[in-house]
Amino acid sequence: DAVAGGLVHAHAAGGVGLKGREVTLAFDGTWEYPVTGGTAATAQGVKVYVIAASNTLTTTAGSNVEFGYIDWSPDYDRTRGVLPVRIGA
Repeated sequence: DAVAGGLVHAHAAGGVGLKGREVTLAFDGTWEYPVTGGTAATAQGVKVYVIAASNTLTTTAGSNVEFGYIDWSPDYDRTRGVLPVRIGA
């Protein structure tokens, strides 16, 4: 969902012991996303951008806003169609 000045990504499960409409927030870390232009061969550290009009991610800079970068771990399964994107710190 889009919010003023940013992008929010929601996960189905918020954490053990949370009630009703409680949530857990993360401002950094590595998360899996579909990334337009990204493939299993995309190099470590390639920048990922948000396309504001569609709230989707891409490896194309253009006028898009920087979101994070590709963060492959040594044993990451590259066959699933999503890419690990590091955000925050």
